[in-house]
Amino acid sequence: MYIDPRIINDGVDKETAETGLDIIIKAKPGSSSLLPYPNMAVGDRCKLTWGGWFVYSPRVTQDHIDNPQGHPLVIHVDKATILAAGDTDSLAVAFEVHDIVDNRSEDWCAAVGIAVDTGNTRLSPPMVKEAFNSVVDMDKLGDAPLTLQVLVDAPDFRIGDVIIGQGKGTTLDGEPISVEVRGEPLISVGNIYELALPSADIRLLAKTQAVFSYRVERSGSDDRASKGRFVSIIGATRRLLAPIAVDAQQGALDPDRVYTTAVIPFDPMMQVGMVIILRWVGTRQDFGVYDPELDWHTLSKGDIDDKEPIPIIVEGKHLKAIEGGTLDLFYVLMAEGSDGGIIQRESLHHALLRVGEPLLELVAPIVLGEAGGTLEPDDLPGGSSKLTAPAAAEPTKAGDKVTYTWRGSKTGKTSDSVPINSLNAGKAIDFTLNPTFVQTHIEPNRGGTVDAMYEILRVAAGATPERVSYSRTLNFTVGEAVLLTRPKVQQAEADGTTLQPIKAVEALTVNIDSQDLLPSDLLSVTWTGAPGTAAGGSHTTPARPISETTLTIELPVTVLAFNLGKTV
Repeated sequence: MYIDPRIINDGVDKETAETGLDIIIKAKPGSSSLLPYPNMAVGDRCKLTWGGWFVYSPRVTQDHIDNPQGHPLVIHVDKATILAAGDTDSLAVAFEVHDIVDNRSEDWCAAVGIAVDTGNTRLSPPMVKEAFNSVVDMDKLGDAPLTLQVLVDAPDFRIGDVIIGQGKGTTLDGEPISVEVRGEPLISVGNIYELALPSADIRLLAKTQAVFSYRVERSGSDDRASKGRFVSIIGATRRLLAPIAVDAQQGALDPDRVYTTAVIPFDPMMQVGMVIILRWVGTRQDFGVYDPELDWHTLSKGDIDDKEPIPIIVEGKHLKAIEGGTLDLFYVLMAEGSDGGIIQRESLHHALLRVGEPLLELVAPIVLGEAGGTLEPDDLPGGSSKLTAPAAAEPTKAGDKVTYTWRGSKTGKTSDSVPINSLNAGKAIDFTLNPTFVQTHIEPNRGGTVDAMYEILRVAAGATPERVSYSRTLNFTVGEAVLLTRPKVQQAEADGTTLQPIKAVEALTVNIDSQDLLPSDLLSVTWTGAPGTAAGGSHTTPARPISETTLTIELPVTVLAFNLGKTV
């Protein structure tokens, strides 16, 4: 690649930008061949990156091959491209080769840095905290944001200014990417101001360049823009999907399970011989870390041919070890590199799971037609219903997602979701349950039960990571209410109305009459403390199939201390 030495030494000024400049694709000095690259063929074209903006050469002709000096392959960088990329102290220029069917060369050529100053007065460029030698490795960064650092000092900055950070570029497929983050008004100057830029979109620029800049808003004056900071982005363009905790209920796992299963979604990058390592990083109640080494799963030919999710079974002892704590669940995909080294790719992390009782921050959903624990499908207006996720005390915001789950004792599970944007942020979210839904997911549960719940995926904001809020469950019977025999407390006196706490020091057991219950019916037991009793005096067990729970349910004995001398 040949660039006029004057441009390399002095940079691109306003006059050069007006006319643009030519870059010649030619052989390196001293090369044994005059061809600019090996195996040059008719129909090839070169793709030049000018600070993340792409410009293509003409298609290679036989003249380019037969007489590369007399017919050089020239790429013209025009004014529009130069201005779009912006001013910078070091803009990277490189090219790669695409053949006639658009196969790409293995990598870009070595980049050349060029200063660009088109005469616009611009502020100094930001720094990218995570960049090392102007390179950001997205595989190492993971889900963490990129940090733009701006030296804010007088006279360019003053208290009250607002800095808006930006990262932009073009993907290998030609899709423009732009991410902006608005900071808070400056409360001081003479320091380094940091802005967290979400990395998900920047990840799409892997194997290209991104330019990071900012602009400053000041009341009563025009915005002022900075120069750009060009950074090469390496790593995978997307993350492996998080494992699925199939036994989780409302963000919690039962610590008493004998086994639990994590399902690994299949990914096209998986190949025979690669290894999946499930990471099970727990935090105990005392904040100690539990990080066992689980068995590795080597991908077989069957795994790859089937392209199905891969279940990983985990012994219950790994749940019991972190009872009352939390679980960070993800996996690592390991492969052999071409140089004999080991390549590790980390998946996205499952939303943090509780081990024990779920934390239910949200009120139960409202289902049109449900009253007093019963819903009669024949009474629904027009044969339709509606599920409402009420407006949360912590309002939703753009980027969040509300998902409801509907679990019928006979029909099983279904769900739907709504993304939150500026139009519905902070509002109640309605899901229409149309006549088809009623006939598919409500009517078939006649004589059975339905559990309805919802969750809010709250997008990361600043230093606050992504998290999920879960609702309480709405339980109701479909059709005529089934009259159930009241439960019995095993440790109670013979009359069934009195309980001596001394008899329930080690266990508080509820026995359920089998009646006409089916193994597939979901069973939940509620102990409601006396009016005015603290929250710890009440308890509801998660609704689970009777085939799992049996008809003997254990409640925490701690509820007794809150209800001494009271009726529950």
